[in-house]
Amino acid sequence: MNMVKDGLLRFVNKPVDNIQSSQTLYETLLTVINMDSLFNDKKYREMSYSIAQLIIKNQLEDGGFDIGYNFSFGKNMKKMNDKESTTPEILSIYALIKFYDTYHEEFVIPSIKKGIDWIKNNSYKTNKMCWVIPYAPCSYTQVHITNGISFAVSTLTYYMAVFQDSSVKGICDGMFRYMREELICHNEVGYWNYFEKDLMKDPYYIKIDNYHIAQQLYYHIQANKFYNNADNYETIEYVSNYLKEKLNHSLNVPYIEVKEKKSTDIHTWGYCALLSCSLYWNDRSKTIEIRDYMYKYMWNQTYFYPVIKGNGIIVENEYYPRSDAWILHSMSDYLTIYNNDEEIRELIDIGLDRLKACNYIGAENHVLTYRKILFNNAVALYKKITMRR
Repeated sequence: MNMVKDGLLRFVNKPVDNIQSSQTLYETLLTVINMDSLFNDKKYREMSYSIAQLIIKNQLEDGGFDIGYNFSFGKNMKKMNDKESTTPEILSIYALIKFYDTYHEEFVIPSIKKGIDWIKNNSYKTNKMCWVIPYAPCSYTQVHITNGISFAVSTLTYYMAVFQDSSVKGICDGMFRYMREELICHNEVGYWNYFEKDLMKDPYYIKIDNYHIAQQLYYHIQANKFYNNADNYETIEYVSNYLKEKLNHSLNVPYIEVKEKKSTDIHTWGYCALLSCSLYWNDRSKTIEIRDYMYKYMWNQTYFYPVIKGNGIIVENEYYPRSDAWILHSMSDYLTIYNNDEEIRELIDIGLDRLKACNYIGAENHVLTYRKILFNNAVALYKKITMRR
């Protein structure tokens, strides 16, 4: 039965070719900046300049960035336009700020300012004295997924620190307050529901996405380097405790949890954020455990398998540039501390060469296709029928 289910899902989730995602670009830029800072090699510097220019070229007129494809992100929710800015893609500006912070090249400043204005123009204060930004403000004006706020506030705090612009301080404080209030806590352990807490009255919106939680935590940790905020500090401690518990139970941290159900496929583009977060915890043994697990089961000496089972069985073996870019960034973060790990440096160089060779364009399995729409509609209809019995 499981084989039939896995085969059906492979058909439904068949990847689409020729996708250039903003995520591929900003994650690769963050990787090569790390590598240049470590090894002072002009090949990384030249790549940094080239990718920064690509990011600027792909910036939309409104100042935001399009992910590069349409996708489902809620009940019958998708982007209303073929190309439109969504909030998580504002990490493109975070990467450009890091580029400016490293190389002090002024050609990126207009793009950075334009992106910061995009955040300001699409953020608003709630009646709880918090600040929020919708996930896809061009299509939906209300917040329903909260992870974009984590990415936006880390970008704002980095901007505020580098450009000494305190005009965004109130927004930053309000966003940190909102993300702290969105935590579901028990003692000093906290996590976010994938959708806003107020939506959890509807069972559809009850979902824990552990990999996005790890990505969010990573950027909250980065923000803490630039700006002190009590709500953010508490958020980091609570969410760190949550992810530590998961990893101490098993390295095979599930991607998705819905009540008692847990997914068994490990999507490596998201899992890798656990490696980056572990560096903050100063737990060398756990960091090395995660590093070794990823190297053993995900890396095939050419690229990273995008989806595996916890025991290393390969679920999807195609090369996805976006997935590799996320993992390479995490590996480069690891290398900033464990910089004598030649195995990982070699791996990163191989991965970067492959990304450059394909011009950061390739297959992507998250694209919303007609197959997925028909499948999702069939599943929804089946659930409706069975609930009536």
